[in-house]
Amino acid sequence: MVAGSAMAKEVAALLERHREAIADRWAERVQSLPDSHYQERPVGELRASTMRGLRAIIEALTTESYTALENYLTDVSLTRLRMGFDIAEVIEALLLFEVSALPIIWQTYAPDSPQRREAHELIASCSRWMAGRFGALYAGEGNRILRREQRRTALMLDAARAASGSLDLEEVLRRVARGIAEAVGVRNCGIYLLDPEKGLLMPTEGRAAPEIMGPEFSASFLGRPLDPRRDAFTREVLEAGRPVVCLDAESDPRTDKELVRLLGLKSILAVPFVVKERVLGVAMVSTFDEPYAFSQEQIELAWGIANAVALAIENARLYQTEQDRHAEAERRRRVAEGLREILAILNSQRSPEEILDCVVAQAGGMLDADAVSVYQARPEEGVLQLRASHGLEEELVVPRIPLGKGAGGRAVVEGRPVAVPDSLETIPERGTEPLSPERRDLLQRVARRYRAMLAVPLIVQGEVYGALTLRYRSRREFSPEDVALAKSFGDQVALALENARLHQEEQERRQELQTLLDVAAAASSSLELDEMLQATLDRLVVLVGASRAGVMLRDDSTGELVPYMVRPPRPISPQDMAELIGACQGVIASGQPLYILDREHPEPGVLLPLRSHGEVLGVLVIVGPAGKAFSEVQRALFEAIADQVGVAVEKARLYANAEEAAAAAERSRLARELHDAVTQTLFSASLIAEVLPRLWERDREEGLRRLEELRELTRGALAEMRSLLHELRPTSLTEVPLPDLLRQLAEAARARARLSVEVSVEGECAFPPDVQVALYRIAQEALNNVAKHAAARQVTICLQCALSGEVVLEVRDDGIGFDPGEVSPDHLGLGIMRERAESVGAQFTVNSQAGRGTTVSVRWRPREG
Repeated sequence: MVAGSAMAKEVAALLERHREAIADRWAERVQSLPDSHYQERPVGELRASTMRGLRAIIEALTTESYTALENYLTDVSLTRLRMGFDIAEVIEALLLFEVSALPIIWQTYAPDSPQRREAHELIASCSRWMAGRFGALYAGEGNRILRREQRRTALMLDAARAASGSLDLEEVLRRVARGIAEAVGVRNCGIYLLDPEKGLLMPTEGRAAPEIMGPEFSASFLGRPLDPRRDAFTREVLEAGRPVVCLDAESDPRTDKELVRLLGLKSILAVPFVVKERVLGVAMVSTFDEPYAFSQEQIELAWGIANAVALAIENARLYQTEQDRHAEAERRRRVAEGLREILAILNSQRSPEEILDCVVAQAGGMLDADAVSVYQARPEEGVLQLRASHGLEEELVVPRIPLGKGAGGRAVVEGRPVAVPDSLETIPERGTEPLSPERRDLLQRVARRYRAMLAVPLIVQGEVYGALTLRYRSRREFSPEDVALAKSFGDQVALALENARLHQEEQERRQELQTLLDVAAAASSSLELDEMLQATLDRLVVLVGASRAGVMLRDDSTGELVPYMVRPPRPISPQDMAELIGACQGVIASGQPLYILDREHPEPGVLLPLRSHGEVLGVLVIVGPAGKAFSEVQRALFEAIADQVGVAVEKARLYANAEEAAAAAERSRLARELHDAVTQTLFSASLIAEVLPRLWERDREEGLRRLEELRELTRGALAEMRSLLHELRPTSLTEVPLPDLLRQLAEAARARARLSVEVSVEGECAFPPDVQVALYRIAQEALNNVAKHAAARQVTICLQCALSGEVVLEVRDDGIGFDPGEVSPDHLGLGIMRERAESVGAQFTVNSQAGRGTTVSVRWRPREG
């Protein structure tokens, strides 16, 4: 394009005079381009664009400055690229300038005149220059956007990969915060997770650079949840479900000014984590010095990363929830076990101080507390005095607490548990209470070290003794279960104190309970009668200090009393045994215990009836050491033990009977299978074998056919036997490849039902053991149904295994078919197959029509993740 010449200026003036007409014609021609995006744009928008382009062309022809035209082409390339236009569409639209301007050239200059040719060449050159320049700009912008998208994708992938590399929620959140901060180029990013029950955004340890701001900022950050009901900025993020920017947090009316001043915030970019249209939490990217204008690219990049990692956060949170459940169950288990240990402490002759030291040491592990202390109330002094502690650093020990102050002081005065999620919030402001600088400093150091506290009152015989205080290093919201568990433990501490005072009086009762628990545990240790009795009698001998213990049981068939077991084993003379059996029969007849201690029997003995559901099953015999009588407490204990053993004997017998019944049922089923399948097949084979020699002499061709039939029968019998062996050893169903199992089923069906069964396998099959067993059972049931109901001649078993892991099993027959909608509920075969499929997450379908056969299909896909 030759700009600046006299002819160029003349053409420019001509275009200026007819600018409106040329722009209108240019816009109309652009909108009429066939199959283009321009047809979707309003003509007014296109006319504004052509008018701007025409002005830029006129300026370039007149002044030789291409700035306006360059800007126009740059804007066009950016706009059309973002709108999804193809480059060819835009170039064709630019070239239409020539067509739109030529009528004016033709009207102005004479035909075949040099002026017309030169003007025409100027217009054409201008169109070509715009098209070429636009192509270069378009390509450059495309490359820039491509590089930006590649960087954006790489950052999102890196963040997603880093987040997915751990199931620890705090670690996942820290990685996400670092990824977003690095992508945006701002050093601080904090993560808040939404608590649906409270409606609050809770701060987490997930921060991009906690070391930059220091411990004071960390404490302020972690100690201040965001309340969307008070903070319009966070409410807007949750409601919109997309990023929201605050340029100046101090002047923005949407922000919580108290929090802004507390954290010293300037500019904020809030990015939500959304999974299935549900907001999980918010990443807060913030600055603290000067306002920061987040670019659209930074916002989109942060949001892209948030979308990429949202599912990883959800998975980590679900995993942590599950881990918390397991931890809670484990904690309850530890509490149950710890209570036994505390019970042993209570049984010891220790002072209250020793008992308290043991109890606070137990409490830390049982209640997951980092430090535990017990305070005793001194009302006359108006304070709580520390009696015992565990886990507290020496410099952080608070020896005296005013009544009514702090969690422990309030628990004592109010007589109820007091939970403090964040101790820093409970320290009174300067001037509100008379605290010495030393005590304020101590309280602040303790609060920073132990952020959360839970105190429960210790009540002994209706009087408040003091308080049990549990301290935790992290901020913590205490659930009702936490409080109930701590209160329960506090009751145990109170009981420890009471029992320390009344130790001698309660010792025998506790020993009785412990003995009964241990014997009950031994009686429940096995369902095998011999194992259970041996464990129970051995435990009983040790716990009650007996020399031996034994059991006599009634024979169910004869009703006679039979010696069953004595521990430790010891021979008994026939005379002594006859005497013992006679005494035991008397106990069974009376239903009452018999205690023996006389000159003829220097060893104390007790015979106790073993009862279960009102029936006497036998007699428990306990023989004590010589010269010692059983106490009243021991006698009551022995009767309780006999009741436990009686129930255990009944359970063991019922278990043995159930096992025998199950074994008999299994033997009967296998016998039926052998008779229905293998026996009949072998009988048919033996008949053919008998007639085969004579038949071979008369008709060799028929003999060959019969010989082939004999081979099929024996192969089928072998397949049936293998199937029965699989039934006897179910683990083999997962050890043999499924295609081989299907071929064995086909062989058995050919021999049993005289069906033509073909097996087709495509691909390499590999799937979990439970899926293989389910597919095998469905194929087995389907073949049984064909043999019983279908009257088919041809059956095809098709197994297809795709590279994706998807498996399709089909059993097709050419039988009489049926209407699936009219199947009676009594026919359980289809229901059983469907249940087996659903148990492994497979899709089960049955297609059948009367006279057109039946297809049973199972489709299984591996679970994602």
